Amino acid sequence: MQTTISSRELDRRTGAVKKTARNGPVFITKQGRTSHVLITIEAYRALAAADLSLAHDDRDGHRRDPHEVG
Repeated sequence: MQTTISSRELDRRTGAVKKTARNGPVFITKQGRTSHVLITIEAYRALAAADLSLAHDDRDGHRRDPHEVG
């Protein structure tokens, strides 16, 4: 289940929202549009590690320099 709250609610209930984020991402809206996502540091690190892992592979699955252009 996706949790979505307004930025105003985040301001009023920061502690409760942080607890909710332990169970999955919390989408934060401003004027009815999603503007931010709150996740735990563990979730962030997992996403960052997955992104780096993908960035190091080329289309054929070979490792490449992540700083290489093209």
